[in-house]
Amino acid sequence: MARRTSAGVIPFAAVLFAQVAGTLEISNTSRIDARSNQPFTIAPNPPPREAVIAADAQLAPLARLRLTDRRWDFTLTYSPTFTVTDIELSPYAQPVVLNAGATSIGWHNRRVRVIVSEAASYGLENLAYLYGNPIAGQPITAGQSQAMGQMTTQGAGQTTTQSLGQTGASAAVPISAFPFGSSNSNVFVQVQATRRLSFNVSGGYTISGNLAPSEQASAIYPEQFGPTASASALYSSSLSDTFVTTANAQEITTPAALCTFGAVGQLCREVTPTLALTETYRHRVTPTATVSASLGVAASVYEVATGTSWGILPVGGVSYADRFSAPPKDPRDQLDASGIRLSADLAPMVNVFTGSPSNRIQLNGSLFEHVAPGVVVNFVAGVLQTVPIPERDPSPLTVINGGVEVRMRVTRQITASAGLQGFWQRQENVGLLPTTNTISTTGPTTSASEVGYISVTVRLPRLRL
Repeated sequence: MARRTSAGVIPFAAVLFAQVAGTLEISNTSRIDARSNQPFTIAPNPPPREAVIAADAQLAPLARLRLTDRRWDFTLTYSPTFTVTDIELSPYAQPVVLNAGATSIGWHNRRVRVIVSEAASYGLENLAYLYGNPIAGQPITAGQSQAMGQMTTQGAGQTTTQSLGQTGASAAVPISAFPFGSSNSNVFVQVQATRRLSFNVSGGYTISGNLAPSEQASAIYPEQFGPTASASALYSSSLSDTFVTTANAQEITTPAALCTFGAVGQLCREVTPTLALTETYRHRVTPTATVSASLGVAASVYEVATGTSWGILPVGGVSYADRFSAPPKDPRDQLDASGIRLSADLAPMVNVFTGSPSNRIQLNGSLFEHVAPGVVVNFVAGVLQTVPIPERDPSPLTVINGGVEVRMRVTRQITASAGLQGFWQRQENVGLLPTTNTISTTGPTTSASEVGYISVTVRLPRLRL
C-alpha cells in the first residue's frame, strides 16, 4: 500500500506543476545626470560654498517573478535604487539608497477577480537631491501629487510618492541624508455582472514620510497615513460608450501639521476625511482615440477662521488620448507607441504642511513620436495650480514642468535614452508657522531645477519556469 501511495504522489505533483507557468525578468537601468538647482545646493566641506552644477550616478536593477495558472496569479517585484548624488564633491558625495518591493496575489474565475497587493519602500533620501529630482530616475510631472482616489487603485510595483510640489523649497539646502519609508496595502474585487455591467470595490491603507527625528527633514518630507476606499460601477452602453459611477473615501492623518488657525506657532495633529462622488463618460472616437469627461462633488473638512467646517465643492476633469501606431508586441518594450495624451483635472488633496484639504487643478500633456525605426521622441509638460476655494489655501502652490526625451532601441535587450527636464515652483509659507490668526503674508519662495541625463537599460532574456 505504501508503494502505491508514493508512486501516486509523483504523477500528482507533476500534473500540479505542469499547470503553473512562471517567468522571471531581470533588468538594470544605469543613469548619469547633470543638474542645477535654484536655490543652489550648499556643499558641506569647509568653507561652505554653493554648488552651481551637480552630477549624480544611479543604478536601478529590477527583478520580477510571476507565477500563473488557470485561477491564480502571483507577482513578486524587487527594485532597489542606488544613487550617489553630488559626485563632483567627492569625497563628500552622498549615497541615496532606496529599497522598493511589491507583491500581489490574485484569484479569478469567469466573473470574479480578487487581488491583494502590498507595495513598500525604505531607504535614505538626500534633501538637496529631493529638491531637484523628487522621484529618482523618473520624469517630473505635475500629476505626481496625490489626488482623491488615486491611492486606491495602485497595483504591484506602484508606490505612493510625494512630488516636489507637495514638499516645497524655501531656502538654500544643505546636503543631508535622512531615512524615509512608505507602505501601500490594497484589496481589489471586480465582479462582471453581465457583458455590459461590472462592479469594482477596493480598500487599503497607505503611509509615507520621513522616519528621522529631524525637524528639517519633517518640514521637507512630512508623514501622512490613513485608510482609503473606492467603489465603482461600469456600464458599457455600446462598443464606443462607457459610463462609470465612482465613490471614493479617505481619511488622511498628518501628525505634525502646521497650525493655520487657533494654536498659533504650534504643530497640530490633523485628521482630514474626504468623500467624493463622480460620474465619468468615455467615448471611443476612433478605434485608437478616446475622450472622457467626469463631473462630481467632493466633501471634506476645511479649516476656516471660525474653526472647522464641512465643505462641498465640484470636482471633475477631461482627457483625450490617441494612438498613432500599434502598441509594442512585448509589454516590456520601453518604446511606447506614437500618440498624444492630454488631461485636465480638478480634485482635492491633503496639504502635507497643514494637513487640510487643498483644491488644485492639474494640466498634463505628452506626445510620443516614432521619428525613425527604433527611435521615439517624448515631450511632456504639466502645470499645477492651487485654487482658492472655499478659502485661500495657507500654502498656495504653482508648479510648471516640461521635458523631452529621446529613446532608442539598440538591440532587443538594450535601450538607451537621453533627455532634458525642467521644473519650477512657487509656494508661500513653506515650513513657516503663522504669527497671527490669519494667513501669514511672508513672501513666496521659488525653486527650480534643470536636469540633463543619459541612461541605458539592459534586460536579460526572459526566463520561463
